[in-house]
Amino acid sequence: MPKKKIGFTAESFGFGPISVSLNLIKHLRMQEDVSSKYEFVLFGNHVAKQLSDAQKIFDEIIECDVSNAKEISKYKEELKNFKFFVCNTNPGPLPVLISTKVPIVYIDLLFWMWKDLDSNLKKVDHYVIENFVDATEQKTRINFRGTNFLEVSPLIELNKEPFKEDSSFAFISFGGIDNIFSQTPPLIDYLLSVMLPELVKQFSKVIVAGGGNTIISMQDKYKIKYPNVEFGYFDRETFREHLKKATKCIVNPGLITFYECFDLNKDIFFLPSFNYSQYLQFQLIKKQFPKIPGWDYSFSESFNRIDKYLPEKEGLNSIYKSVEQFIKSKEAKEEWKKQFLLFLSKGKQKWNPNGIRINSGIGQVVKLIKTYL
Repeated sequence: MPKKKIGFTAESFGFGPISVSLNLIKHLRMQEDVSSKYEFVLFGNHVAKQLSDAQKIFDEIIECDVSNAKEISKYKEELKNFKFFVCNTNPGPLPVLISTKVPIVYIDLLFWMWKDLDSNLKKVDHYVIENFVDATEQKTRINFRGTNFLEVSPLIELNKEPFKEDSSFAFISFGGIDNIFSQTPPLIDYLLSVMLPELVKQFSKVIVAGGGNTIISMQDKYKIKYPNVEFGYFDRETFREHLKKATKCIVNPGLITFYECFDLNKDIFFLPSFNYSQYLQFQLIKKQFPKIPGWDYSFSESFNRIDKYLPEKEGLNSIYKSVEQFIKSKEAKEEWKKQFLLFLSKGKQKWNPNGIRINSGIGQVVKLIKTYL
């Protein structure tokens, strides 16, 4: 008897949404009653497809743009035969998926930052959010109500085994980098031009991780001058192993990477934000953990003001203005380099002095999904 299909979509805005989806599938495959009866199919493109290709966990990948309904509507008749759908932080395909009458669990990693919620979210079977710092404020602000609402712990896989750091290893992670609206500005090129000369002086092993076309172009540019620096995008297990072993971690302020560094108690330095959600996340992280080091565009009143609850494209444009200001500002670049060198010169930072711990919500969502199978 042919296996039934479970469909997944994930917004190609960095690696966050697809990373969470891949973790869910990993745990679903551990359940014999699920793995023996169901196939997992991804509808997606760009960095979502890139990481999924590396992970090799989907039975089938259908390359299409899931940021809008028109593209996925080509598969409408096929979609009607699916058992179930998991949409991750991308409302674009919802009108088509809802019309198929196939059950939908929608996971929203950025619930806390939206100006308004998509009206289709009230039509999905379950709407799942992470219990991030500002989730309570957002629920009050938008007066959210609904019996299909589920709030869960961070959707990461917690470390359960002891590990040993390598004092000669530094790890840089830019995340998914390229996004569905625009290519990353030349900020990354500038940051690497400053970081790599300093890192190779102190560490015999340096790895630069990232996604999209940007990491490939950076590799092509720097591989001759720095032949011992490794560039690449990695499946989740390999990425996590690098994160464990590195003694210094220089990372983008994406939510999934922060949670993983938090869980592993890593010595981290946050890079400048590449998108709107990263900027807002860093503000909230700094509020809860004031000693955590990293770059903040609001260091000077002369910089562009970035407000909360902006529409996504408007928020991105606001960030790009700040990036341009940073690139053109000698003062800002000198201050950033000063902070970076200070981070390298110090021992491990105690940015979580109260020893706050987190739980994983993966099991909660797996349990929810199984109720639909």
